[in-house]
Amino acid sequence: MDETTFSSLRKSFWAGVSDEEGARTSRRILRSVTQRSRVSVKLVNKWGLHAKASFRLATVASGYQADIIVEKDGATADAKRMDELLLLIAEVGDTLHITATGPDGPAAAENIAGIIRSGFDEG
Repeated sequence: MDETTFSSLRKSFWAGVSDEEGARTSRRILRSVTQRSRVSVKLVNKWGLHAKASFRLATVASGYQADIIVEKDGATADAKRMDELLLLIAEVGDTLHITATGPDGPAAAENIAGIIRSGFDEG
């Protein structure tokens, strides 16, 4: 699509709507569809982010529409991928940063952080 066609489509889309009103509407729609949340949490379970814990985290994360990234010391992993989580080599005491972006991002980030805070209920 060339720039002229794109410009024409954009103008016809906003026809009849003032620029200020259109901008407000766009921001409201984007906020309702895409929300981003970032939570930092310390690993407290004895064995860190091992296979069973990674599997549980990936299973829970897969239940959300949000894109969920887990970060440790600059390395990142898709929370829905157990193999990527294991490659973080996260040990007890390490801080993980969870960023969730999507319609259910805040709920996803808080739920995953809660699981980590609980030590994966490994007792």
